Amino acid sequence: MASYPPGTYEIVVRETGNLTQGIKSAGQVIRILGKVEVDDRGWGEWSGEVEDLEVWQVVGHALSVDQVAGVVARSAGVWENVKKVCACSGRTIGEELQVMAKQESVL
Repeated sequence: MASYPPGTYEIVVRETGNLTQGIKSAGQVIRILGKVEVDDRGWGEWSGEVEDLEVWQVVGHALSVDQVAGVVARSAGVWENVKKVCACSGRTIGEELQVMAKQESVL
């Protein structure tokens, strides 16, 4: 956390990931992950493992610290979600980069 009032804050998982009205719409706290201590400069950080909790259990839920919240999202692993650049060529982003690199070296 940066530029936050000094103090100790709980890091919590909320019922939903609905942040349309901030943490009010994210529901009740379902799990406390830990605490973060924010110093006089407004800086605080936390990292660690939480016993009996897997990442997949919080995907789609809001994590909040005081009145600040974000939603945990899953990203595909490397090459698990290959995007096509152009339907006409059918090339993936990686393939397109290789083609463009060859073309650039010719110029």
